[in-house]
Amino acid sequence: MDTIQPLGGQQQSGQVLMQPTTQFPCRMSAVYRHAAVKLRSKLTLSTLKMSDNTHTTDTIRTVDHLMDQFVTEDNEDSDEAHHRQVRRILTEPLNTKDVPFTKQEIHDILRKFNHRKAPGEDALTSEILGHTFKLFPNTFTEIYNECLRRDHFPKQWNTAIIIPLTKPGKDEINKA
Repeated sequence: MDTIQPLGGQQQSGQVLMQPTTQFPCRMSAVYRHAAVKLRSKLTLSTLKMSDNTHTTDTIRTVDHLMDQFVTEDNEDSDEAHHRQVRRILTEPLNTKDVPFTKQEIHDILRKFNHRKAPGEDALTSEILGHTFKLFPNTFTEIYNECLRRDHFPKQWNTAIIIPLTKPGKDEINKA
């Protein structure tokens, strides 16, 4: 495993040096703003220092290096009981009679979303979803269809954060 120089200066195995290249101090805020099309500057992945003291030179090498560090080999011989059970469940055919979503259906639903609504627990706004669908309509549709085939949608997609606001001049919320 490569040793990468972390931000603090000491070397630790498996850590990645990622210095943001935008004016935002938090990497996630820059990623979020880019995904929300609020970041107009070109987003560039930082270079990574590898164990041989060289640095990645382009985005492809940086992503390849990240994949090598954080995505393990999928080897069935080393599976534990839990992993064997997961593999078995995932390979069993599901007997659903649901009709797959079409790209047009998803497009129509996304267009109906209110862009002024706050994001839910997953922090994805309707603007981000719409922009992602425009860029990757096939992948987006396939994700929804795979959820349908597996009969499982993430809990965050069905969870709402509700904040009751009283009208001006009213002291308490009326019970329905």
